[in-house]
Amino acid sequence: MCGEMFSNTSSDPSPSPLCPDGGVSNNMTWIAFVAGEGSYNIVVSPSNCQPGTGGQLGAQIGVYADCSFTEAVFCNAPCDLAPVSIPDSLLTPGQTYYLFIDGCAGSICEYNIDVTGTYSSEPAHCDDGNPETINDVYDENCKCKGTDISCDPVRPYAQWESCKIASKNKVLCNLSLLDRMCREMFTTIRTDPKPHPLCPLDGGAAHNMSWIAFVAEEGSYEIVVTPSDCVPGTGGQLGVQIGVYTDCSFTESVICNPACDINPVTIPDSLLTPGKTYYLFIDGCAQSVCNYTIDVNGTYSSKDVPCDDGNPLTINDMYDENCECKGELINATNQENPDKMQIFPNPANENVYVLHTGKYKDIDISILNAVGETIVIQKSKIENGYELHTAGLSPGVYLIKIRKDNVISSYKLVKY
Repeated sequence: MCGEMFSNTSSDPSPSPLCPDGGVSNNMTWIAFVAGEGSYNIVVSPSNCQPGTGGQLGAQIGVYADCSFTEAVFCNAPCDLAPVSIPDSLLTPGQTYYLFIDGCAGSICEYNIDVTGTYSSEPAHCDDGNPETINDVYDENCKCKGTDISCDPVRPYAQWESCKIASKNKVLCNLSLLDRMCREMFTTIRTDPKPHPLCPLDGGAAHNMSWIAFVAEEGSYEIVVTPSDCVPGTGGQLGVQIGVYTDCSFTESVICNPACDINPVTIPDSLLTPGKTYYLFIDGCAQSVCNYTIDVNGTYSSKDVPCDDGNPLTINDMYDENCECKGELINATNQENPDKMQIFPNPANENVYVLHTGKYKDIDISILNAVGETIVIQKSKIENGYELHTAGLSPGVYLIKIRKDNVISSYKLVKY
């Protein structure tokens, strides 16, 4: 390595005195390095020095164990123009050290650093600051990375080859199932329907897509998708395109990034509606294939999530611990329907009719949504019953509660 020293004196903390045996710091240049195994010397050679104040010429060179400046493993306070050698015997392999080159009274020199001898090129150990990784080492870009010990590569019913398949299988019904999920993307391009363009507003093309269906929850959180270990696709492109759709018609995306990226992508909870199912995709740029990890950072509720089990004879449908959608059967009295109460059509698209053969002094009908909120709709009295004007209701599952005198019956209504 070669360079020219800095000329200015920084206001940042510096060792005072320069070395345990004295000296004054001036225009310091710092280099952080990790010691390796082997038998070697680090040789720092100043050259082409310009005089400092008072005509002093040369450099002061040393190595500290950290930036508290309490432990110097080597420190040479006198001005010197000759090479300075730091032997490996003073260094602990794998530890980070801080080498300084300081100008005598502001002298400015060029310098060369040579490592003479033999040393190991094995990755040096480090600490990436993540308690959920092990075997942390520096990679080829000197980034400290560890092996994830907590992600789940075999989580069931998680990743699917198409949105259509994901929509017909179990969803990840709570965010704890999505958190710490890791996988390798699918490599093949399927013929199933896919978004075209990839993102409604920004374009892009779909390739080897991986789909994950999940249910959003209440809370303050963000979903972070982190690609890693990417293999280039056709034309050498590298990375992924990531987005979230509200359904498999691909008409509404809550986030969509068609640009190739190898950096984490964050999906904030503010874009999601609690209790709603979303479809997350990870797509390879020109068929690039990556591993990925999904983290849910923050706090979120794990309360029961409403769903529709497809059975018109159940109410209060919720996902269970296995993400199976199950409801409670309406009581037997209601099923026997002694007064021949009729609710039709069900499922319904427009209006619904409630007919009965009994004679009651008072009948009250209300409609509740999946979370128990009463929905205000218009009702018209007709012969032997009521017409409920439900055309304006959003598609979903509702509960019709009918109070006949002092008896309450419940019926599930599916609106499509």
